[in-house]
Amino acid sequence: MIKVKKVLSVAALSALVAAGLASCGNDQKAVDEAAKVVLFEKDGSKVESNFKLPAQAVNNGKTYDLEWHTVDESSSSLISFEKVEADGDVAAYYKAVVTRPSSDSADYTEAQFYATVKYKKSSADTEKFKVRVHRQLTPEEAWEAWLTGSDGYVASMNGYVIAKVGYVDNYKQANLIVYDENGKGAFFIYNCYLDKDVYNSLELGTYVKIGNAKKKTYNGLIETDYGASCVVDTNHAKLDLSTLARKDISDAIMRGKSSTLTPIQSLPVEAKGFEVTSEVETVETTAGKYGTTMTPVATLKKADQEIDIVLMEGLTSFAADDTKAMVKAIKDKITAATKTAHGTYVNVKGTLSWNSKPVIVVTSAADVEVLTEAPAQSDYEQIAEIKTETLAEFKDVITSNFTKPVTGKDGDVTFKTELQGAAVEGISITDGVLTVVPGAELKTQDAKVTISKGEESITFTVTIKSKLMTDEEKAQAELDAIKDISSFGGSIALATNGSSYSSVAFEYKVADGAKNVKIENGKLVITPSAEAEEVKLTVIAKSGTASKTKEVKVNVNAPLTVAEALKLTASDKGTTKTVSGVVSAVNVSFDKTSKKVKNVTIFLGLDKDSKKVADKTVQIYGLDDKKDTVLSDTSADALASWVATNYGIAVGDTVVGFGEFTIYQDTKYEVQSNKNNKVAVTIVKVTKAAA
Repeated sequence: MIKVKKVLSVAALSALVAAGLASCGNDQKAVDEAAKVVLFEKDGSKVESNFKLPAQAVNNGKTYDLEWHTVDESSSSLISFEKVEADGDVAAYYKAVVTRPSSDSADYTEAQFYATVKYKKSSADTEKFKVRVHRQLTPEEAWEAWLTGSDGYVASMNGYVIAKVGYVDNYKQANLIVYDENGKGAFFIYNCYLDKDVYNSLELGTYVKIGNAKKKTYNGLIETDYGASCVVDTNHAKLDLSTLARKDISDAIMRGKSSTLTPIQSLPVEAKGFEVTSEVETVETTAGKYGTTMTPVATLKKADQEIDIVLMEGLTSFAADDTKAMVKAIKDKITAATKTAHGTYVNVKGTLSWNSKPVIVVTSAADVEVLTEAPAQSDYEQIAEIKTETLAEFKDVITSNFTKPVTGKDGDVTFKTELQGAAVEGISITDGVLTVVPGAELKTQDAKVTISKGEESITFTVTIKSKLMTDEEKAQAELDAIKDISSFGGSIALATNGSSYSSVAFEYKVADGAKNVKIENGKLVITPSAEAEEVKLTVIAKSGTASKTKEVKVNVNAPLTVAEALKLTASDKGTTKTVSGVVSAVNVSFDKTSKKVKNVTIFLGLDKDSKKVADKTVQIYGLDDKKDTVLSDTSADALASWVATNYGIAVGDTVVGFGEFTIYQDTKYEVQSNKNNKVAVTIVKVTKAAA
């Protein structure tokens, strides 16, 4: 960046010489003076990529031309200058093209350059400037920089396409998985710019260059942020994908070694001998809202670590019949032997990805192999099970005298427990035996536990809690922990037993006359309402022969106004809200070819006179119960009439909408459905506009 001493704004590339230079008696003197005050703001800085320099400078109504040059041959090998002519609103400028020296050179090499300032036939040279050009990274360093760099790190991502993960028509952007050209791993390329016809004809194994690739971590998946460029390079031979060996991640998953898994995200992997721990429910097979939406098929476990089998929209079209058939085939395979998912063991092949935890993306029922018998447990798996049992044993508060051998050997397993920190009254270990004598006050003590078998060992911490309590005190303590409930709607799971004292059992009853709150299948179901309501929930806690009762307030919140909704922040994203406002516009999204309805969006304005969609607006998005209805007339008036007929909603009406709240790019505030969490968009109430 260039600036004029003390005067020029850093942000203005063209205004290099500000109005402040003294008027000169002749052109040469003016040019000489101008050359003295032209500065390069980042003189001496470190550079890794190209940068811009202005082609002109303005002072007191005079426009000076600038030409940029390197000082010597060694500098010319590092930096060259290309003039880019003016184009519309874009002023002419020079592009400083940086060529980083080879990776075996010094970390930084200095390059010097200057500008020749010209006005009519007069010219003068500026003082010399310099930058330090960073050497090229080795493939190992480049990969490590990408993995460990913070979000926003920019790099060139060149390699071979190993999967096409969907195309976003509205933005002409593609989602790809690209195998690093140096064979270090694979990148998830999110929404890079690529023409659709190129995407459609793109063959797997084709070499591409991804420019301006900015790192972003989303739910643990390392990807490029949207907006990178993608160029297909046909000069490279295609990669034979059969040469990509699958990585066995069984051990890394079992040991919770994310550091081992992170570098191989997006690569073909396999996991062997995992137990299925979740029933396979019906998978939502409606199309995902975004191209990279993941939906779980089953949860697997090895030792005490879990992973999911998932589908990814793009690799698998959720709505397609063959996907539905695949999900059914996987379910049938898993449950055929045991009639229930739990207790079935499988081997899984797929692509390693992330969705808050490691997941394996499958694309075929053949990717899941059901084992005929449980695999033999390794030493690590056995001690991991003991770890889980030990943590569960100390989950509750100890309320009566307690002794347990905690140091010694049980068969091939060695165990040792050591109390941590200062001694706590009533908790001690003597001769390998833990003794707890509860007192009147709650006492806690951390203990380090080490379990070993063969070459394997696990060390972890448990918290020992102790208090001498009667059944009445246990019941009361659990009731005291229950707080009032406030919600815009949805369902809340009701605990059946206490969190500190599992012997405490709960019963619940909603007060008579409650309109928007009920208990159903062990959940407190709150119906969103157009008005606020306070309901009493009676909670009964029973322990032994003791029984305690508490009344809890359940506040069904009144809907937010549009103005209130616009004040919500990113921390509110994903919560369920009820929003009320006047309809300023309606929109029907439909397939242009088939004329089938996709969904309906209601735009809420701040008042009844707001007839247009503002830059910041609240939308009720995803009313898709009329999905696939064929429209005979798609004119604006006909669509508005169709919404009025089918939803009873028109511009000027007051609508109360309930669903998951989302903020998109700080300008679009949405109430939308969340299929995975079973939160559907609901229109609670419509008040018709006055005639």
